[in-house]
Amino acid sequence: ANYERKSAIIAEINEMAADTDNVNRLFPKFKDLQQEFKSIGGVSPTVVSELWKNYQDAIERYYDQLKINKDLRDYDFKKNLDIRQLLCAEAEKLAEENDIIVAFKRLQDLHEKWRETGPVAKEIREEIWTRFKDASAIINKKYQAFFEERKSREQENETAKTAICERVEALDFESLKSYAAWDEMTKNIIAAQEDWKKLGFASKKMNNVLFARFRETCDKFFAMKAEYFK
Repeated sequence: ANYERKSAIIAEINEMAADTDNVNRLFPKFKDLQQEFKSIGGVSPTVVSELWKNYQDAIERYYDQLKINKDLRDYDFKKNLDIRQLLCAEAEKLAEENDIIVAFKRLQDLHEKWRETGPVAKEIREEIWTRFKDASAIINKKYQAFFEERKSREQENETAKTAICERVEALDFESLKSYAAWDEMTKNIIAAQEDWKKLGFASKKMNNVLFARFRETCDKFFAMKAEYFK
């Protein structure tokens, strides 16, 4: 019975060595099997040498595979660290980009590459992530500030365009009874149009609405003027 169990343990260790994907994960079980093998009683002297040799071969095979896996893992860690250091450097360089929209889009690409890159060694994992995160925070803050500033400008433009609409809508076109009066009113309308051109965009929601409102009053004026002169 001792021979059969020890033989089964040897076979199991050989199977674990052959399972290259899980050889690291199986290490605790491997140690348990070693302990069990040592705790099992003796076997017939006629098979003890062969059994011990088979056991040692299995142990060496497992440790060889474990070392290969460790070397491969360390190589992957090094390769992934090199990639992530380059990503950090690129993210840090984005702070020099004048176009924050371009910088932000590029940062999203870098984050996607970061997610696609495998892990690094545990002892440096937090340090490299903190470096990348800090570089990202600079771009994110600039991006947020850019949109807050743009929103403020759009609000100012919306207020100014609304005021121009109210200004031309308050003009009395019906009271114009002479060529001179129409010419004077034309100057007011053209001045309003020039003021409009000096303004930037309002919000996307209101810009077209305000322009349609302003154009309607201008069109009304020029249609009435053309009719009067005709």
